[in-house]
Amino acid sequence: MYLRTLGILVFVGSGAVGCPAPADPPPQEEPTPAPDPVFDDDVLAAFEAEIDAVVPAGAPGASVGIWQEGSGVFEGGSGDADLSTGASLEADTPTRIASLTKSLTACLVLALVDEGAVELDVPFVDYLADAPVPEGATVRHLLAHTAGTPDYATQAWWEDGAGDDHTPAEILEAIGSEPPTHVPGEGWAYSNSNYFLLGLLVEAVTGDTYADALRGRVLAPAGMTRTYLPGYEDGPTPARGYVLDADEAWLDVTDETSPTVLFAAGGLASTGGDLLRYVRALDDGVLLSDASQELMLTAVTLDDGTEVPVSLGFAIIEHPDLGTVANFIGGIEGYSADLLWLPDLETAAVVALNSTEYSASDLRSALFHALPD
Repeated sequence: MYLRTLGILVFVGSGAVGCPAPADPPPQEEPTPAPDPVFDDDVLAAFEAEIDAVVPAGAPGASVGIWQEGSGVFEGGSGDADLSTGASLEADTPTRIASLTKSLTACLVLALVDEGAVELDVPFVDYLADAPVPEGATVRHLLAHTAGTPDYATQAWWEDGAGDDHTPAEILEAIGSEPPTHVPGEGWAYSNSNYFLLGLLVEAVTGDTYADALRGRVLAPAGMTRTYLPGYEDGPTPARGYVLDADEAWLDVTDETSPTVLFAAGGLASTGGDLLRYVRALDDGVLLSDASQELMLTAVTLDDGTEVPVSLGFAIIEHPDLGTVANFIGGIEGYSADLLWLPDLETAAVVALNSTEYSASDLRSALFHALPD
């Protein structure tokens, strides 16, 4: 079942010129928002065909969001959210988005930078004194994965223990049990530990939970009403996650990875439509200052000048035809997600699947190819 959702553009009217204002002007009604254009029927049919094809190809369900400025906005859901009950995966059904969470966490930290609550080049331990980070690692290093913090999700306990609930103290102990992978600023190594720690930084500087801080600074301003942190707050029931067993039957693996072990590094549940609202809010400059937004769209460099194709929040490349390409892929057992944003073309596509048997990136690519030229 599909829901074709029209985004909203708010137009600000100008006041009258040359007329004195009354001493107590009456309240003015907000201008009627203008809807985005709708994709042509043949384009919508192509989207729906690509999404529906995923279900027999290797995913019980799919949630998507697609935007092309001047052409239209689409969000939809297809297939099953829960094979045991037959519940459909609708456009508003959240799925777990795994490491795509990190982009929103980076945005949240940069919003705190804009507020003056956090400084990027201050040692991380100035905010969390006992944090198990390499000596000299700054907030910027953790955001860029250049800190050298060992990744707790690659440790031996993860295979059998990721499904159990863990306290932050237990995760911190796991992070601190291994030596740094490199000196901060001298290398790049993806690490879930960096973003787990950044979530704790958010709580330390705001006095709020990570979930509340994210809602106030990112989710609410972007209009993301179907995104939340399972295991830490209540929210709509997310889709179950599945893999194929040895007999090619669907196996429910939802509980193989507890949201509490992922937290700000990969714990969010969201929809394709909500993640599209996140991208569009960034594109419209709603969430961050120009300087902070530039940090999300600019590749970082190591201390020796080597450029790494990641920003503070995305994987980043410059394409000769497409301009800046911002991408993030997330995956845990039973779930996969892919977000691609072309800010120079004001175009984006997001896919979230409740399976790891089919590539979310393949569906996202197919949707892009279905866009009008």
